Amino acid sequence: MLFAVSGWRTEDQALLDRLEDATLARTLLENLTRGREDLGRRGGGLVHHLRALPRGEDARRRALEGDRAPLLELARPKRYAGLPPELLHHLALFEEAADARSERALAAWRALAAEGDYLASRAHVVVGDALPARERVEAARSVPFALLGRLEDEARAGAEARDRPSAHALAALGEAAMARTLALTGLGAENAVAAEARRRARQARDRVLDAALAPHRDRLDELATEDVHAEHAAALEEVARTWRWAGQDPFVARFAVERAVPLGWVAYNAKRMTTLRTLDGALAPLVDAFARNIQDDPAELAYAGPCAQLLVFRAELQAPLPAQIEMAETAVAVCPTHRNGRLVLADLLTLRGERALADAGPFARRSARTRALADYRRARTLFPSLASLPRLADRLLREGVVLDDEEGPKA
Repeated sequence: MLFAVSGWRTEDQALLDRLEDATLARTLLENLTRGREDLGRRGGGLVHHLRALPRGEDARRRALEGDRAPLLELARPKRYAGLPPELLHHLALFEEAADARSERALAAWRALAAEGDYLASRAHVVVGDALPARERVEAARSVPFALLGRLEDEARAGAEARDRPSAHALAALGEAAMARTLALTGLGAENAVAAEARRRARQARDRVLDAALAPHRDRLDELATEDVHAEHAAALEEVARTWRWAGQDPFVARFAVERAVPLGWVAYNAKRMTTLRTLDGALAPLVDAFARNIQDDPAELAYAGPCAQLLVFRAELQAPLPAQIEMAETAVAVCPTHRNGRLVLADLLTLRGERALADAGPFARRSARTRALADYRRARTLFPSLASLPRLADRLLREGVVLDDEEGPKA
């Protein structure tokens, strides 16, 4: 016996809508992750809230017909601030499922962090009175920043192996990623939430890097500094590899420079230039990049002296003379008050002036005198007590160059 089926009910339509919304969300996520992740029951809520946006119903209809682009465009807005907090919550979960290291995931969570009332209300729904009100509010405030902790854990887990996933997680905590995240969020840089996120990310990144440097710190501590040899260079090369894994972070460069300078002095004072050259080769790209950082960022000035000293070591290893002078100039540019840098540069300039006079033929003497005088004056400015200055001054006088009273040769 057949029973008549009643008409299509409102609850039937609601159920169908939820199933269709969940299917669409799963399809969007599969497109982004190639099927690696699934939002589960949360997916339907995402599309449900997207439907409430202008053009939301039309985008959903087109997605059901096979054109998912408009719906995906709504799910990945140009900026997140100002969207309804319920939608932000779903978007944050959606982006984290797609790629937890993505700037969009961080941006959505950050925009949600600015919605304090929403988070507090959700916390009350979830835990009720199981927590005191103050702890409940604090727990709600921490939720949008939990992704930073997960990124820290992922970066720390792969730090020893320096694998690619951990490098990506660490990069997501970096300044460049935070700046791009801020632009996506749509909050001003002065916003308290933005400042808090940046502070937490920097602290998380520093903790990872400190842990990553621990084995290098232990290894360098094991090696005696009385006799520097190839093992020291190998240990510094490992630090350089960690620096590259960390996206050339100055945090690692500071450590490297601090540990390299004493080793360099041991080799230099023992006149073991081959060893010094090996030490320099282990860290050369790191030192060069850090020198540029110091010149661009006043916050790094405390490391200008040690970095300059490593460049001075290299200047004394270079050949020919123009390359030596160029490196010494870089050292003094990094740290203008560096005594050893000024001494070495002044000495090299004096040598260049003497060579210019010695090598010039009859028709080039005027030009040579001009160049030698410029080198003399610069060297005298850099290091007035330089022992080789009087010798160049005497040579200039014999060439007929008139020196000011203050520029005359000194004993």
